[in-house]
Amino acid sequence: MASKKKIAFISTMESTPWGGSEELWSRTAEHFLSQGYPVSANVKGFGLVPEQLDRLRAKGCEITFRRPPVPQSLRVRAINRFFPHPMKHPDGAWLDAVKPDLVVISQGGSFDGVTWMLECKKRSIRYVTITHSAHAGHWPSDRLVASCSEAYKAAAACFFVSNANRAMTQWQLAADLSQAEIIRNPFNVSYDVAPPWPLVDPRYRLACVARLEPPSKGHDLLFEVMNMKKWRDRPLEVVLYGSGLHEMNLKNLKKYLNLTHVVFAGFTDRVEGIWSQCHGLILASRVEGLPLALVEAMLCGRVVIATDIGGNAEVIEDNVSGFIAKEPSVRLIDEALERAWQRRDEWEEMGKNGAKRIRELVPRDPTRVFYEKLLTHLNPI
Repeated sequence: MASKKKIAFISTMESTPWGGSEELWSRTAEHFLSQGYPVSANVKGFGLVPEQLDRLRAKGCEITFRRPPVPQSLRVRAINRFFPHPMKHPDGAWLDAVKPDLVVISQGGSFDGVTWMLECKKRSIRYVTITHSAHAGHWPSDRLVASCSEAYKAAAACFFVSNANRAMTQWQLAADLSQAEIIRNPFNVSYDVAPPWPLVDPRYRLACVARLEPPSKGHDLLFEVMNMKKWRDRPLEVVLYGSGLHEMNLKNLKKYLNLTHVVFAGFTDRVEGIWSQCHGLILASRVEGLPLALVEAMLCGRVVIATDIGGNAEVIEDNVSGFIAKEPSVRLIDEALERAWQRRDEWEEMGKNGAKRIRELVPRDPTRVFYEKLLTHLNPI
């Protein structure tokens, strides 16, 4: 009986040990392991190993933790320049050691995994990409765009979590990606969840569920909106769920502005518990793919106020299941929140509209769907 082919998962996450972008590849890797496939993974080492990776290792996944890149010495640069067989790129060396039949490159931004793609292409290793966000502020330079285009076009499939991310990436490459597909990330609530509507006593509560990272998640914009007199005077509380590298900075800003109606609740993995207490989600994001927090809030029947970034407006029907701020700015976030406030008596019904719509767009088991797609690339006809 022939042995099963080997699959490798590569995460380009460099900022934190874990995040929403890591759920799809890791859960899919776990599914391959359960079916008897040999699985390897390559992730950045942070010292602290997330429990999800510990679980993967315990199930048989061979995990390599990357070290931060070290600048090449003069000696290495001289060897690479003058000798016909230069020293291997560390990404290529890992691929040579693992010898995978299929590589899945999970990248936070559109071009984070280009080096990995090119190293796979150089070795004629079949590979697919997952892109979790694309941003107009992150364009490849003239020096790099040809390599980026070459890397994408050689992929067996290019998976994006939203149509907006796919369109932005194609725009930046000035090229169509005929093998592009939309996939969904797994979520952390039951698909059939229906938490009861929270009491409004004494305030309405909006949750902001996001990594504490203002450059991408826009907490500074949200704070500036909540600093307006009208929002100070109204019975509305914003509860921040999450952790991140800017937590102390944001707490200092809250204190500086005396935002008593903004509350830090920390990170929690009890997501359904958030929606047993909060009436809606507010996201002031500057960069997104399709936020897990948005999908989870809608599954739980909660109204969403969000910026028109990434796939947000692809799932939220403005004024029907939520409210869209046309861009991440104080003026337009305030405008969307004002529209929401004027219709606060309708939030519960709008949440029901959203709960129905999100189930039309997101499958019950996104991991299984992705696993089956990968099987067609691991065992092409």
